[in-house]
Amino acid sequence: MPTKKCLANHQEIGLPDHRRLLRGELHERPSEARVAQEATEAFGYTKSHPVKSRETVRRWAERHDYCQVCGIDKRATRWGRLAGLQTHHIIKPGRSDEPCNLLRVCERCHRIVEGERVPDDQGGHYPMLTLAHVLHCKREHDPHEYAPDRLTLLWRHRKRTDGFDPLPAPQPLPEAFLAERMQWSL
Repeated sequence: MPTKKCLANHQEIGLPDHRRLLRGELHERPSEARVAQEATEAFGYTKSHPVKSRETVRRWAERHDYCQVCGIDKRATRWGRLAGLQTHHIIKPGRSDEPCNLLRVCERCHRIVEGERVPDDQGGHYPMLTLAHVLHCKREHDPHEYAPDRLTLLWRHRKRTDGFDPLPAPQPLPEAFLAERMQWSL
């Protein structure tokens, strides 16, 4: 759609934004990464929809070099024949790329958090990790990025069940994961 029209023997007609741009009054539109950064840096959150910024996720992941569930570090994942560290979105609907919605986990813990039954070394399976466990890990390892109010807003945008289903309160991890943390902290 044209923003400027020139007619013979008439002065130039343009939309107000177009004229302001020609005079240099309008600035470039900020990138998605900048918008996401400003949204997460602001006190509280005003947006109620997901933020999309792969750059924010990449920068956040670079600062977190261990599994926030079992404690294994990036280097040790190679020894354990794991695929490395992955970034888990705590609240799935919309997969908002905000630091408060991200958790760094190893490949095995990611599978467990996603609901897969993973065999352990004793012939059984690792205990399941619920959203309450994930919230505990986020609060414990990233207290400055833990924003339950924002997570609640994201949580409310998912498909609802029959009744009111609030964001669960954080719960401590099962003993199997706490024992692994002790092993990796040595």
